[in-house]
Amino acid sequence: MRGDARSWQFVTPLLRASRADLEFLCEAGELLNSSLDLQSTLSKLMRLIVPRLADYCVVHLDGYEPDAVPVAHVDPNKLPLLRAILLGWGPGGSHSHRQVVRAGRSLLIESLPEQFLEDAAQTAEHLALMRQLRPCSLLVVPLRINTSQFGSITFARSDSGQHYAPSDLLLAEDLTRRAAAAIDNARLYELSRTQRAMAEAATRTKDEFVAMVSHELRTPLNAIMGWVRLLRNGSLSEATREQALEVVERNANA
Repeated sequence: MRGDARSWQFVTPLLRASRADLEFLCEAGELLNSSLDLQSTLSKLMRLIVPRLADYCVVHLDGYEPDAVPVAHVDPNKLPLLRAILLGWGPGGSHSHRQVVRAGRSLLIESLPEQFLEDAAQTAEHLALMRQLRPCSLLVVPLRINTSQFGSITFARSDSGQHYAPSDLLLAEDLTRRAAAAIDNARLYELSRTQRAMAEAATRTKDEFVAMVSHELRTPLNAIMGWVRLLRNGSLSEATREQALEVVERNANA
């Protein structure tokens, strides 16, 4: 019975979802799993989120520098502004991302207060940039596989003036679960491809080394074998025999 209860806890949010949301999640799952290329997967995720679920979004992934963090905005002209804000936070990520990492659960701010921006800002200039972005509502959902968390997705409403509700958080969490699986698969594939390339490079280096050594060995051996044949014939003068022995010894040392 306990197993049945857990199953129903997982299914219940889907039962509450609208038909449009269910169709969106099915489409999202197919799209995200259609490629094992990490950058392609992240690009597809951006297109799924903006503008349907957010005016702008940020995908924080462990190991990504601030200038490489995937972002999208409904207004492409505001992408430089969004990137400047991310750079202001530095490698640790945004204020809300750090909150989610510490708590290990999603964050929903239906109406973003001015105090939140002031607490998140690193400097007065940073605060001015965030005010230009005009966020009014926020969702931050952890990216995790089982108990392993490796980032988060920030969904934000700004220019549209819309505000998130608990039902939006359920949809965002369902999408993020699918995104986490797709990103994890793409990262594992990229890692295996890198390891395979390294192994192939090592094999090529070894083959080149063996070929070089083989050539270097053949060169002195040819001289040795040639002089040994002449010595066996007994046709060499005493002076030439001494020269032959010197050549053999020198090439043997080589």
